Amino acid sequence: DKNTIKLSETVFKSKKLIPECISLTSTGSGHTIALINPPLSLTRGYKVGFAVSDASLTQVVSGKRTKIFDFELFRDANFTNPYFNNKQDGGFQVVGVGTVGVSTTARVDLSLTENTPNDLFYKLTPVNLNVNAPFKRNPIVDTDVINYSSLKISDSGYNGGHVITGIGSTTFKFVLPSQPEKDGYTKEEATILKYNTSSLTAVGAINDIRIISKGKNYLNIPVVTSIGSTLGVGGVIRLNSN
Repeated sequence: DKNTIKLSETVFKSKKLIPECISLTSTGSGHTIALINPPLSLTRGYKVGFAVSDASLTQVVSGKRTKIFDFELFRDANFTNPYFNNKQDGGFQVVGVGTVGVSTTARVDLSLTENTPNDLFYKLTPVNLNVNAPFKRNPIVDTDVINYSSLKISDSGYNGGHVITGIGSTTFKFVLPSQPEKDGYTKEEATILKYNTSSLTAVGAINDIRIISKGKNYLNIPVVTSIGSTLGVGGVIRLNSN
């Protein structure tokens, strides 16, 4: 019966030949089941927001609700190497908005770029060790969960080369080989949205330059430093070398 479940105290007990299940002596209504520090699959090029507005992330201190946790990201499963940004991108890829547990719109935004590590890990970190509540001073990470507290970052299903099947005045259509992660993106959701084409009649910025001959007597191979065109027509290419 897919609508009926039983609960065990541990993964081990649930996978025994005869599972050891918890006996429920009474039932009620309005119960919900939530995942505890589960693994999450995220898409590169997407901006992800983690909501941290719940009041359980705070404690009333001297009559004032005060945050007692930070939501942090790490590069390792032992939570010892914090992750804030990618050197190649500049700026910060992890940005906090509002006050954890206090602001109704509090969240932590993570921008996933091409330089973001394939694997990241998340955890609630206590920031007020004077709170008189052990479970809030030391939040539990459930290590029985497979790939617990992990973020797996992969490329978008839209990435890659595609054959155009239809062209409109401001649109074009193509067929994807598999179901993408979502139906579409807005410019606010994605960290970058771009495409290039091999069409000889398309109008737009020049995507790439291929140097066929490097010439002679250069200490370093020339590189393109600027292109004097915004429509890809009549472009003036400027090369630089030592």
